[in-house]
Amino acid sequence: MLSLLFEYFFQGLVLCILLALGYLYLTRKEEKHGNNRRTQSGLATDSDFEEDQINDLETDKNAWTEDQTKRCEAIAKESGIHALQEMIHCNLNKWQNINVIFAVIGETGAGKSSFINAMLRQKAGEKGSARVGCTQTTLKRNEYQHPKHKSLSFWDLPGVGTSKFPKDTYLVDIRFKMYDFFIMVTSGSFTENELWLIKEIEKRGRKFYFVRTKIDLDILNDSTINPDDHDSKKLQGEIRDSIHTQLSKDGVSNKIIFLIDNNWNARRSIPCESYDFEILMERLIADVPKLKRQTLIFSLSAISLNLMNEKVKALKSRIKYVALAASMGSLVPIPGAGFSCEIGAIIHEVQLYKEQLQTDERSMKTLAEKMNINLNELCQNTNVKTHAIYAGASASQRLVIALCAELATSEAAESVLKGVVPILGNVISAMASIPICAFTLQKLLKRCEEEAMRVQNEFEKWSVTAADTSE
Repeated sequence: MLSLLFEYFFQGLVLCILLALGYLYLTRKEEKHGNNRRTQSGLATDSDFEEDQINDLETDKNAWTEDQTKRCEAIAKESGIHALQEMIHCNLNKWQNINVIFAVIGETGAGKSSFINAMLRQKAGEKGSARVGCTQTTLKRNEYQHPKHKSLSFWDLPGVGTSKFPKDTYLVDIRFKMYDFFIMVTSGSFTENELWLIKEIEKRGRKFYFVRTKIDLDILNDSTINPDDHDSKKLQGEIRDSIHTQLSKDGVSNKIIFLIDNNWNARRSIPCESYDFEILMERLIADVPKLKRQTLIFSLSAISLNLMNEKVKALKSRIKYVALAASMGSLVPIPGAGFSCEIGAIIHEVQLYKEQLQTDERSMKTLAEKMNINLNELCQNTNVKTHAIYAGASASQRLVIALCAELATSEAAESVLKGVVPILGNVISAMASIPICAFTLQKLLKRCEEEAMRVQNEFEKWSVTAADTSE
């Protein structure tokens, strides 16, 4: 009973500190910008919020602009707080409903199925994975969706020039216009029909990439045949030059070639880092249209430092919108209800952080199994503490409250506590908590990012040790 009372007292104390910080923020903001702002006519639309978030992602900004503030005020005034909250939530989740579609083309046995599984982080034989080891020619279009993010899909397409898919009608038969990217997969050289298709894709100005698979087998074979003169880097350069020469002879201008090991997903050991799998993913993110960039970033796995940075940047672009939606809970006329709403929204967003950075419970368990250790040992070795988010509502609240306690001892809180802050009602409470929610989310995202880096470093050290032991 005493511990329960103490927890309620502590929550109330933290809430007062949050209100104090927010009130000071609002007061200073009014002093800086004046009190003569007027709401613009007309309401904001979903596209306005979507464009704002895209711009935030491109410019790495996380502060509210004056125009964005006025649009929010207009919606709240004309349609109510719930309409504004619904629009924000719709915009935050929009990436889940924007499709990014890849077409994968190549001869039978080129490694298309393994490539698709590697891109989707699926293992052969898992539900929804592409069938590996099948030598039968692809006779129809087959779609493979990301197991969690269904908006990301890869289509295994039949080869061109067959009786069912002749050149004359091939582009219509495969529904050419529906794909965002075309990936040409080969384990050797490209056929005459494939070169024709490449030039047709290029002629229409579509994005396409060359993927040379089974590079690991080429290196293994060369090291066996030429144990004394084997040079992995030199061999990769020769393979790349050979494909480059073939494409040049046939008049193909785009000659960017990615050499990959299709078993990267299953093995993920240090030697794979010399291949181009991660570079390919980073190139796809750079080339995807702006409207679809967040979908692709959130759907791909954080397998490299650059991709992790892209994810963190995209997650940062959400913070001010999440903070606004969370702070609207303060308008609930029930003591403590607003605080609970904010905590719940923060916990939900942190779960997304951990899933994206692969420190969520499922990812950590998978990694622990691969390293032959238990989950608790991995968390201890990497100092991962935010896994308490998955330990139930009470533990999750304690985690966020603990962070608020850290804020209470910061310089910002210390300066606020020197003054006397009046209680100005629920509306001020809601507005005051926006910057505090944003600041709390920023701190939690930074913590999740640091944990993800430590986990990645721990796995890399384990990989080096495992590789040395196997030798």
